Amino acid sequence: VTPDTIRPTANIHFIIFIMRRTPVQRLREPYRPHPLGANKKTAARTAGWRLAKCRTSAYRSAAIKACQMSTLFDQYGENYDAAMTKSIGFMGQSHDYYTQAKAVHILSILRRHLGAPRQLAVLDVGSGVGKTDRFLSGGIGHLTGVDISATSVERARRENPSVRYEVYDGRQLPFPAESFAAAFVICVMHHVAIPDRVALLQEVRRTLIPGGLLM
Repeated sequence: VTPDTIRPTANIHFIIFIMRRTPVQRLREPYRPHPLGANKKTAARTAGWRLAKCRTSAYRSAAIKACQMSTLFDQYGENYDAAMTKSIGFMGQSHDYYTQAKAVHILSILRRHLGAPRQLAVLDVGSGVGKTDRFLSGGIGHLTGVDISATSVERARRENPSVRYEVYDGRQLPFPAESFAAAFVICVMHHVAIPDRVALLQEVRRTLIPGGLLM
């Protein structure tokens, strides 16, 4: 994806964190319960049934993909913290430690390129359960989150009542054109099929004002 693919006048920031998990670290990890609970076989059967239902729906292929992704992420709506601890706990810091660091960096970029964040409308694409928004809501004027998982959106609304959240159908973001001064996409793109990534970024671009900032 090149800047020209998104918008010639857009400001693009790609921030990539790569961490390699060594075999030694993997062996030293203590046992942790499955993030979906003790009865993971039942959870897996339920998820399998819901995915099959997605495949037999009369939707177009894009909607089927969205249905499948929503089903997968709904499983983690109430178990997200346990899943993250299982994934990154070996590094010795809580998930909040890294989330807050990203939030501080986002605010810094906003100030540098657009001015005071409290004067801005900002969109969190793939907001999940709203972890990042918890550290941003006090510093951004109008913060909105959108996610494909209705379960995650429901939890985000409970935990961040000052933030507006909407469910995304996988095709069109539920906002008019030029609604936001900036948008950020954290830990999302690797979940999006490669052929669909440009379309997603173009859809985010549609919601930004001319000269808006995409992170």
